[in-house]
Amino acid sequence: MEHIQFLSASLVPIIAILGLLFAWLQWRTNEKKRQNELFNLRYDFYQRVRKAYLSQHDETNPPILAEDWIPLAEEARFLFGKDIEKHISSFADKEVSGHPDFPDDWFVKPFEKYLKL
Repeated sequence: MEHIQFLSASLVPIIAILGLLFAWLQWRTNEKKRQNELFNLRYDFYQRVRKAYLSQHDETNPPILAEDWIPLAEEARFLFGKDIEKHISSFADKEVSGHPDFPDDWFVKPFEKYLKL
């Protein structure tokens, strides 16, 4: 009889611990999913900005003016923060140089902190 009471009393904390474990695993899974989705949004945005920047190598394309970078800079503020917003806003002052298929280091460097898995 004492064994049954002991097992009954032990069952409640065991179930509570298992419940906490499952809740923590669910939270961790959702957090990883959120981080992956944010990475995908940021990477897609980076690819769009990169494509626009590299399009300036082709002289048949019209130049991108300072006001053309403003919508991208605003979007960058929400996805990355003020540092990337300022970085994109500075593109109007930069001369496009380097390889036409790869952006310069100054272009990529600020994004590196955000685009890590």
